[in-house]
Amino acid sequence: MFDFLQDLAHSHQKYIFRLQSVRLPDHEHPMDRSVLDPHLVRDLKDRQLTAVPLLASLLFDDSKLFGFMIDRNLLVRLRDDHSLLDDHLQLRSQLLQNENMAALYLNNIILAIQKWLETNNNANAKFTKPQRYFSSAGSKKPVSGPISRKPDISVLPLVDGKTLRQDSINWKYIHAIIEITRTDKLTSLMLNQCHTKRFLMGLYQGDRHFAPCISVTNNKFRFMISDHEGEVQSASHTLNPEGTIIFLRIIIALAFLDAHHIGLDPTMTRHKIKPSHLSMPLETFHHENWDSPVANLGRNQKQKAKKAIQTGALLDDDEDDEDENDEDVEDNEYIDAMEDDNLIDFITCQGVKYKVIKEIFRAQAFIGRGTRVWLVRRCDDGRGLYVLKESWIPTGQSSEAHFLENLEIPNAVRLIAGEVSGSTSHIRQDIRQPCEHREKRRIVVEPAGYHLSSIKSAFELLVVARDIVAGKSSVSDFCDIDAQLILVHPCSN
Repeated sequence: MFDFLQDLAHSHQKYIFRLQSVRLPDHEHPMDRSVLDPHLVRDLKDRQLTAVPLLASLLFDDSKLFGFMIDRNLLVRLRDDHSLLDDHLQLRSQLLQNENMAALYLNNIILAIQKWLETNNNANAKFTKPQRYFSSAGSKKPVSGPISRKPDISVLPLVDGKTLRQDSINWKYIHAIIEITRTDKLTSLMLNQCHTKRFLMGLYQGDRHFAPCISVTNNKFRFMISDHEGEVQSASHTLNPEGTIIFLRIIIALAFLDAHHIGLDPTMTRHKIKPSHLSMPLETFHHENWDSPVANLGRNQKQKAKKAIQTGALLDDDEDDEDENDEDVEDNEYIDAMEDDNLIDFITCQGVKYKVIKEIFRAQAFIGRGTRVWLVRRCDDGRGLYVLKESWIPTGQSSEAHFLENLEIPNAVRLIAGEVSGSTSHIRQDIRQPCEHREKRRIVVEPAGYHLSSIKSAFELLVVARDIVAGKSSVSDFCDIDAQLILVHPCSN
């Protein structure tokens, strides 16, 4: 009994989820980069599909998702009307070798696509305005977070046509990343940086199913997707006319498509970004000669370019001299898995909408189960608290919801709802390589209560002890009861 009370005295968790394992939660074991990097290598071992043909076409079918085809006619318009392609209908690859100029160039492309959609009465088009833009704000100053990483180009949300303030950019809002190098091939250093940044996207975005990334190496590029099963990479594409069409398909998808097409869970609703976090509208920067290097831009042109790409960083003449190994700022910070505010406002399970009160558990992993637990309340009646848990479980494994339905223990957890709300097969369904799949399983249970340390009287302790004895007699196969798995649920009497 003394050991039991001693364990209780050392616990500081207010909420405890009865079904979690007896080991300490992941966020109580912080990792720095020296620990994180080998963990990512281990997680990705035997979980990488490389050189997958037509990955962009499988994920972003322009005939279905765009309502128009990316063909030679569109390439000609981008060349003749906006000079965004060269005489051979190819992307100007020299503009993709500098972060600021690349963001400027890509934003001009999506704004030119918007103008083309608006002026040509494309009745079949599924969209007309971009929902996201490209920013190089993180290429000089690390994105806000507990571990210092600097994405070369971030895909960020447009809110009513406005961009984010530089000090408001963090990993919660980054929808995709583009990494740029001047080498001729994808190096292990660059690949490791891509892995870490997609890990941070998944860690801080509870609604993310997969994280897109483009790596640009000289005049080639590679499209990569990370999800809870591992990684899928396209073949290396040269920026010739065929490769230009593939690259434009990805860029248009990242900028225009609804968020669930580029990795977010449609059954989860994010909080609205406050107006105080917004900057200026995204504008087109009209550059007379896209072949000229950044250093040849005049001061006035630099100021216009700065406003156009909304990065908050001047296009300095010496920006080309960047050290590839100086990608990250050294620090001794740890990854803290919990945020001080919720990204997710609402979650729907079996058609019932729940308001998120607090995220109470987050696994420090994107690949694998990626378990998350929230304290929620029903939106229709606003009464009572529930615990909502979701994990990515290998397809075919026994269901936790099925187990709870058949659990008959007094005062134990009770299943309210359960469903499958996602699958990693979405990006692997047409890939002719052997691979496993995971599905996102979500359950809502009650009661949600307080930790034993919240007991305020001897009477409450006796009531809890009585219920523990009743529960213990129903699960005689278990040797002991862990104090961490017991919670106090207030009742009317």
